[in-house]
Amino acid sequence: METELIVRLIVSVIAALNAAAAAFGFNPFNVDEQTIYTVVSFFAALITWVWGFWKNNDFTDEAKRGTAVMRELKAQRKRQ
Repeated sequence: METELIVRLIVSVIAALNAAAAAFGFNPFNVDEQTIYTVVSFFAALITWVWGFWKNNDFTDEAKRGTAVMRELKAQRKRQ
């Protein structure tokens, strides 16, 4: 999905919640599209960074041994 599509979907949901809240006498949300875009972009970047950092680094001894085994297997394949 494109980022703009996700932002429009979120804005539409918030607008619907805002309308429902106003209909029932609650204070409606005062949020504009740019704020939502900024918040969604921030969390998307944060989640992507954390996931990429975790997946590309060996934190446990098992992961370090697994990387060593993988490198050895790749080296064996190149020698063949």
